[in-house]
Amino acid sequence: MTDLVKLKTQRGNIKSLITRAANYVNKIDPGDVDSKVVAELNIRLSKIESTLDKFESIQEEIETFSEPPGVIDEIERDQFETNYYSLMRDIKHLISSYESLHQQNSSDSNSTTSSIGLNQALQQIKLPIINLPKFTGKYEEWVEFRDCFKALINDNAGISSIQKFYYLRSCLQKDALHIIESMQITAENYEIAWKMLSERYEQKELIIYSHLRSIFEYPSLTKESHVDLRNMFDTFTKNLRCLKTLGQPVDTWDTLIIYMLTSKLDQSTRREWELFEKEGEIPSIKDVNKFLKQRCEVLEKICVNQTEKPSFEKKLKVKAHSYVSNIPTSESSSSNPSISAICYLCKKGHTIFQCNSFVKSTPKERINLVKANRLCYNCLRPNHGVQTCTASGCRKCNRRHNTLLHLDNTNISSNFSGRTQNESGANGSDPSGNNNISTRTIDNNLLSNQVSVLHTSDNIVFQSQVLLSTALVNVQDSFGNFHQCRALLDSGSMSNFITEGLSNKLGLPFNKTNFAISGVGQSNTTVQSYVNVKFFSLNRTYSNTISCLVLRKITNDLPIITFNKNDLKIPQNLNLADPNFHKTGPIDLLLGSVIFWQLMCVGQVQLCAVTIQKTRLGWVLGGKLGNAEDSMQSISCCAVQSPNNESLDKTLTKFWTVEEINTKPKFSEAEQFCEAHFVKNLKRSSDNRFIVKIPLKNNFSDLGNSRELALSRFYSLERRLMKNERLRLDYLKFMDEYKALGHMTEITNDDDNKISYWLPHHAVIRESSLTTKLRVVFDASMKTDSGLSLNDVQFVGPTIQNELFSIVLRFRKYKYVMTADVSKMYRMILIDESQRSLQQIFWRSDPEEELKCYQLNTVTYGTASAPYLAVRCLHQIALENQSKFPVASSVIKRDFYMDDLLTGSDSECEMLQLQNDITKILSSGGFDLRKWRSNNEQLSRQFYSNENLDASILQIGDNNMNKVLGLIWNAEQDLIQYSIFDYSANHVISKRTVLSIISQIYDPLGLLGPVIITAKILIQKLWQANLSWDEAIPQNVYTIWVKFRSKLHKLRSIRIPRCVLIPNYNYVELHVFSDASERAFGACAYLRSKDSSNQILSRLLTAKSRVAPLKQITLPRLELCGALLAAQLTERVKTDMDLKIDNVYYWTDSEVTLCWIQGSPNRWKTFVANRVSEIQGLTNVNQWRHVASKDNPADLISRGINIEELESCTLWWSGPIWLREEIHFQTMKRNVTIDNIPEQRVIIHLATYDNFIAFERFSSITRLQRSFSYEFNV
Repeated sequence: MTDLVKLKTQRGNIKSLITRAANYVNKIDPGDVDSKVVAELNIRLSKIESTLDKFESIQEEIETFSEPPGVIDEIERDQFETNYYSLMRDIKHLISSYESLHQQNSSDSNSTTSSIGLNQALQQIKLPIINLPKFTGKYEEWVEFRDCFKALINDNAGISSIQKFYYLRSCLQKDALHIIESMQITAENYEIAWKMLSERYEQKELIIYSHLRSIFEYPSLTKESHVDLRNMFDTFTKNLRCLKTLGQPVDTWDTLIIYMLTSKLDQSTRREWELFEKEGEIPSIKDVNKFLKQRCEVLEKICVNQTEKPSFEKKLKVKAHSYVSNIPTSESSSSNPSISAICYLCKKGHTIFQCNSFVKSTPKERINLVKANRLCYNCLRPNHGVQTCTASGCRKCNRRHNTLLHLDNTNISSNFSGRTQNESGANGSDPSGNNNISTRTIDNNLLSNQVSVLHTSDNIVFQSQVLLSTALVNVQDSFGNFHQCRALLDSGSMSNFITEGLSNKLGLPFNKTNFAISGVGQSNTTVQSYVNVKFFSLNRTYSNTISCLVLRKITNDLPIITFNKNDLKIPQNLNLADPNFHKTGPIDLLLGSVIFWQLMCVGQVQLCAVTIQKTRLGWVLGGKLGNAEDSMQSISCCAVQSPNNESLDKTLTKFWTVEEINTKPKFSEAEQFCEAHFVKNLKRSSDNRFIVKIPLKNNFSDLGNSRELALSRFYSLERRLMKNERLRLDYLKFMDEYKALGHMTEITNDDDNKISYWLPHHAVIRESSLTTKLRVVFDASMKTDSGLSLNDVQFVGPTIQNELFSIVLRFRKYKYVMTADVSKMYRMILIDESQRSLQQIFWRSDPEEELKCYQLNTVTYGTASAPYLAVRCLHQIALENQSKFPVASSVIKRDFYMDDLLTGSDSECEMLQLQNDITKILSSGGFDLRKWRSNNEQLSRQFYSNENLDASILQIGDNNMNKVLGLIWNAEQDLIQYSIFDYSANHVISKRTVLSIISQIYDPLGLLGPVIITAKILIQKLWQANLSWDEAIPQNVYTIWVKFRSKLHKLRSIRIPRCVLIPNYNYVELHVFSDASERAFGACAYLRSKDSSNQILSRLLTAKSRVAPLKQITLPRLELCGALLAAQLTERVKTDMDLKIDNVYYWTDSEVTLCWIQGSPNRWKTFVANRVSEIQGLTNVNQWRHVASKDNPADLISRGINIEELESCTLWWSGPIWLREEIHFQTMKRNVTIDNIPEQRVIIHLATYDNFIAFERFSSITRLQRSFSYEFNV
């Protein structure tokens, strides 16, 4: 033992070395790599390379202490190899990237030196900088981008391929960028990337459709505007020219284009067009051009001459403004109106705001021109400043500058603040309008606090704003497509959040929950649902799946005010997580403290009050922005989250609270797609085997390179096999068989154009297997360098097989039963040849041989969709043979659990016929049944089997999982037994370890309910103790657990008859008992059968138990919950058993429960009424009976008993003694009377009487009649 401890310590030291090195590499920003970093990486690399051999040596010595090697040893190897190869890949990638870039820079320098003479000559001509075009993936933009990029970059021989790749990456955005985003930037990949783009967008038909769509879908004009009118005509003209370039007969479309264009005009312009004098009988495009030119000039002149209202008549309020340019007049904008109009740009006789050149220039160019000519920033006239200008302000932001100077994407204050009087002179002024903020009048209705779910927002005049950290991430929808959204990083939030709009867009399934969100000032709201979201960083190097609470809106748009990011002087080499952090925009995702600290990396840059922090999503910014303009701002405050009257641990008790028995769910949208995909692509081979396609998601093309990692994993496997001769021979035998059966073939011509994936493989030893002890498992979950694995890009598919509960339940009704399994079921189904490149492996029989590449031709164990495809093929072959073999087809669809068949019959002849029919059906699809078992020796001898196996024991359920307690069938004795896994308790007993052990107890029928309920109650006690997952449990709970665990092995001695019916029965009753205690409630069902000689047999069929909720509930209510569970269990039994049941009886020892069930639901309070209503819907009230507590077997479930007592407990296995006697249950007590029944609704009826006429006031009947007639107008 001392040697084992030393070996584990040495292994731990090696793992620590890898972990430290990985942490160092993860902290390195690729942009910060220099010669010193590369030198250190090379030193670390030389030391790390030898660790794998050391680990292998130590691990092999450790495994000698536990022959044969177990699952834990295999996990240790897999984890270390994954970490080792990932680290080696990252280090070599950093080094190679630096070296290739360094070499490229050297060659570029030499090239530049050789052509210096020409460059010097060209530099004499100072040309403006040409900005490279941007391409977002729109087809109508492709031709322009392609021609421009080819002229500037692609066809330029003086630019290297790797530089061209960088330029190309910088030009692409959104969908276009996603096409090549996963490719490494190398000289060789540039041509591939350009070819991929060309193939994707060089589609003439789609380009033409895009241009036509731009014309057809242009919005109609709603008002007169020369700007909108010009834009519309320019759009039509531009797209028509592109269509003509693409060879379309645009010249013959005059009538169509004129009709479309005029139909989109506003009413006034349309009227003018009808009055316009055309040159011919039918108008032409020439007429339209002439008309629109005149119309725009008229509208522009009218707009220029409009007079603004006096400023004192207007109150600046916080409201929406129309985005129409404010053109000042001489009356409102100049202190000296006598000055003649001279344009300061073109020197012609018009004002500067009427100058076409000025209007067409950018806002920044206009600002510089106004500044150079010392004009007023508000009215664009000379000889005065903003302070004395009477013209209105900007019509976009309401500040004191001209609308033509408004900057949409930058903060006005940062562009104009800080000017001195010397710079602007008497005429210069700050267009931010800070001087007028204090004079604004604010609408009182808009000053109320706006409280959002996470942030409390209040409108306040503030001198600066605080920048919150945001990042752009890609989120994955239900079909695998990616959508970019903006996320807020908030360490002050205890949960993650997503907007309802984004969640609906992603098509994610909602999960019900109930959380109260508390904000600043105790503002509360309730969240009713959450979704599971998978997100990726923009460069796909990091991904995670998180649970997000769903809110209609997370917070206000951030930042509050757009500002100029250039003022922060951010270092150029930083890869920002949100390049548009300075622009106001919506927040769709909030990453709270659950994930916040996982994203943080070492690396921080301090810029005055703003901090730039390195994260796994990129660099984020946060802090106070100095001297931002005065404005109405929203203060955003972090929130805290807490469940309703429950702590975080207590929410886990939902696992133990009242729950419904599972019903078959409807297919989701993704599952419906899988079903349609299967039917559409199903084929048969020449030998009649099924050929299927893997249901891939839309993002399957994002699969990166997996070859290098798979190759490294293979070399590691090879070394391990060479050190274990027995394992090597078994592995060779398995792989030789794989090749011999044609399930894998050697790859001779590797097609680089196909998307490929290389599968690592390893051995799994199953000592319990009767046939193949060793199975080779393929790892389709290995991540490629793009962060995606093969399993990530394929759908799992729906669960279409029956639950094991239903199959085993039916298995217990037959007199004769048989079991079998499909030999190599997955490998009998072929994968379509077009997808086999996704299943490639490395293999050779001996290290001395040449390494070969193979592709797997069949459905592969280890891929996500394999179980669905295999089971769906079984169902398909059953459907195809339904008319010819109706009974056998039904059995194939109903009684297969994966590749295991469990079925039966009450006749030997029927069994033989059923076995023969099933074999014929499955063999027609290439499926071979083997390992036949039966409880009848004569039937077993007649079943054809070429195997020499121990056929007496069948493991029921998932054979691959090491269970603490598993269900088995002893065919020879026809008994159900339990296998016990000996659990080693050499480590600390914590809540996590206790739960992990109990969760492996496999009892689908609940036959061990009185024992299992003890374990469930124990877990509930741990949660009530508020322990963390890995905290040692209290001594009193520890004592109970150790006692329970030590006696678990005694369950091996329990023998339960499989068949629950008497032979040759002619009458069957179902008796269901329910009971509850303060700790739990449950129900158990018994089948009582009788034959022609009145022999009676009563046996336990199934049971269900539930732990009582932690919230205190009265015992009668718990008894009612038990009764409801009994009703639900009965409904499930009647549906799944497919058995004629003559009578059903329900038993409870609670008279209060019987009274509730017999009464109308509207008599009781809500809790009781809801459950009584459901019970009455599932059962007949007359079927309920009262039973004494001593005769109620469900009492054992609610209270629990010792394992020793369970084996000999006749009450549990057979029910009360009178179930085995001749009794007429109709005469037993079913109606009870209780004086004071609890939970009754209290109904109070108040009657009021209104004496509208006081008869005593009238002296005679005649006076009364007159008054009455007058009152009612008779």
